[in-house]
Amino acid sequence: MLSLSAACVFAMAVFSAALRLDQDRRNTLVYAPYQIVPEGQARLAQWVKDKAPKGRTLLYVTDDIDYWQFWMWQRLLYPDNRLVAILRKQVHSSEFHSLRNNYQIDHVLLVGKTRPQLDFKWQVASPAYLSTAPVTLGELAH
Repeated sequence: MLSLSAACVFAMAVFSAALRLDQDRRNTLVYAPYQIVPEGQARLAQWVKDKAPKGRTLLYVTDDIDYWQFWMWQRLLYPDNRLVAILRKQVHSSEFHSLRNNYQIDHVLLVGKTRPQLDFKWQVASPAYLSTAPVTLGELAH
């Protein structure tokens, strides 16, 4: 009787493990590529897409280049906008002016809490979404 109970428990454990393995496989191979972007980040990117002119290159200004975040922004804004990154401390450098001229950049995406001293025609701060850095979109004055 004991060995029959043990065999039933073992069979249920194997059955449960097989079901879980199938669920994990489906989640990893089928659904995961579509769930890589946090919801707040996707909503924030849609906000930028709604405000930024399509087909323009945006200057991505941040305190330090977090390549994962920069790549995520590029992925979310493509194909409507391209991004070129620059550090906040380089905003008044010759590289900043070179990037503006080479890519015909007139819109800036400021990511993070600190704001550089730039002349804007207009700027608007993003709504607060969970687990996202503050973002400001603006058009530079020429």
